[in-house]
Amino acid sequence: MKKPDNLTGAASAKFDEMVALWSRVLSPSDAAMVADYCRAFVRQSEAEQKIEEFGTVVIGANGVPTQSVWLAVSDREGKTMRSIAALISKRRTAPKQ
Repeated sequence: MKKPDNLTGAASAKFDEMVALWSRVLSPSDAAMVADYCRAFVRQSEAEQKIEEFGTVVIGANGVPTQSVWLAVSDREGKTMRSIAALISKRRTAPKQ
């Protein structure tokens, strides 16, 4: 499977890992979907590092405690990964024709 040219760094390495893991169920047209999974993985990892550093609640510009934007990023990217993984999982369990 050809890796998208715009996939770099940690997402590129994750792409290689996921293609190897999902090799039995992927087709060449799945490259963009796998790339999306990998980008989401990297973004969620970065967000989790920020949550560890700053916490889930931060003091806003007005001095009021508020939920960290990093928590929203982590949640959104986690949903993206679960959605893509569910699509791949369905292929693994689908009866062969």
